[in-house]
Amino acid sequence: VGAGQVEGVAGPRDRRTIVIDSARIASEVLAQTLQRRANGRVDGFVVEGATAGGHNAPPRGKLQLTPEGEPRYGERDQVDLARLRALGLPFWLAGSYGTPERVREALAMGAAGVQVGTAFAFCAESGLRPDYRQALLRLVIEGCASVFTDPSASPTGFPFKVARLDGTMSDPAAYAARPRIFDLGCAATIRSADRVASAANVTSVRRRRTHRSETSAPQRR
Repeated sequence: VGAGQVEGVAGPRDRRTIVIDSARIASEVLAQTLQRRANGRVDGFVVEGATAGGHNAPPRGKLQLTPEGEPRYGERDQVDLARLRALGLPFWLAGSYGTPERVREALAMGAAGVQVGTAFAFCAESGLRPDYRQALLRLVIEGCASVFTDPSASPTGFPFKVARLDGTMSDPAAYAARPRIFDLGCAATIRSADRVASAANVTSVRRRRTHRSETSAPQRR
């Protein structure tokens, strides 16, 4: 979202699409590293805060959880935007910037704009299941929507945002009742190989035991 989409803010003169080659970042130090070491040109950065959707960068230091079980973020996790501006590249802010007021705030801090995710996830053209979308929007309208930053939901090990909705995997009862199936791709191949290796080991052990018993048995004359 650029300046031209906020009422009362002049639009950008150059409306060309800017390609962001860098990864999403949560630290100005990471931005400096990407700028210096990236293969090819870095056009800009998307800076995600702890409230951004999807995956989040884990808190710095030892992981500490809130009483609700979410990762606890602190001052060390705040990006120094002054140092980021000093790199001379455009950046976009992400995480709770979905209102005109927050967009103006981002622009005032030197951002080129903001990254929008949730608004597009709930639009009619998104791939989200219509019944899920309507149920979540209803919760938002009622002021009952809840998003949990789960420290263990993602196999990547990174915290992940989970919208709580009854009857889905965000529901502890539905999650506990879900049958565990381990048959996808390389995972099934690895499991099959492990079984073969385990069977071979058992056979080998049995053979060794039989061999020892035969060699240790007294010879009859």
